[in-house]
Amino acid sequence: MAQIPAVLVVIFFWFLLYLGDFILKKYRRLSRTYKELLDENGLSFSFGHIRWYTTKFNRCFSRWGKNYPRVTRAWFTVGVCIGVCMMLISVVILSWALAQAFIKSSPEQVLTPMMPGVNLPWSHILYYLLTLTLAGILHEIGHALAAVREQVRVNGFGIFFMVIYPGAFVDLYTEHLAVISPIRQLRIYCAGVWHNFILALVALFLLWILPSVLSFFYVSGRGAVVLDIVKGSAMEGSLTVGDYITSVDNCIVRNIEEWKTCLKQTIVKQQHGFCTDMLTMTRKNTFLGKTLLTLNSNTITKCHSHITKV
Repeated sequence: MAQIPAVLVVIFFWFLLYLGDFILKKYRRLSRTYKELLDENGLSFSFGHIRWYTTKFNRCFSRWGKNYPRVTRAWFTVGVCIGVCMMLISVVILSWALAQAFIKSSPEQVLTPMMPGVNLPWSHILYYLLTLTLAGILHEIGHALAAVREQVRVNGFGIFFMVIYPGAFVDLYTEHLAVISPIRQLRIYCAGVWHNFILALVALFLLWILPSVLSFFYVSGRGAVVLDIVKGSAMEGSLTVGDYITSVDNCIVRNIEEWKTCLKQTIVKQQHGFCTDMLTMTRKNTFLGKTLLTLNSNTITKCHSHITKV
């Protein structure tokens, strides 16, 4: 039910946008100016859809696509090979998933679509939309550069936003595209997938080097960090959020693996208890609803603390 308010917010946003566009187009004093403004900037609105189209990047596409012709030809030829291989792999995966759906009553899920509010938290929606936008733009730039390389005219480039999903498109001159050879057409068609494949490799590389890059901004190997303390627990008042636990019952803790190992050892080893003052004992037992056993100062003769923090 958590996704229902988000859906209502999306519907309300598009309703206001559509209503404002409708009023501005019908209002006589602003209608002409508003339409000219939309035409000059290549903007168009409809319910659930925003579209932006421009020809300002055509010179850039033409200049970039004509540079280093031998290199770009080899680049997009490799893209054809990767695109065809990925197409064959996708057909095999989809065929296998379809066969599993008929054979098994509960088949394994091979492909998981990302659904905001279902398996994608709404707190991550901004990162998700930015990733889709970047992937879409690079995809269409690949088509545009390959088209220029194969002497197909690019009429324009655009970005759209449909409900909550962004995307991009490139407008090619279809008459030029229809008369070139099939291999040249394949270089254009596969260029988008090829650029997305390169983007995925770059993202994996950044993910791989991210710990090394961020290592300058954090410390490691100092112990287990206290992130939260349950209210009313025995550790409340003794530990605070941000403390480093460096040992448990003389077991050294430097990282999360050693923390788990030390906790496992406390299960099999004989326990000696922990020190606390009578006021804390009274408060904890009162919180838990237990009867407090009165002890005098001579009852405890020797006490050692077995959790070390810094």
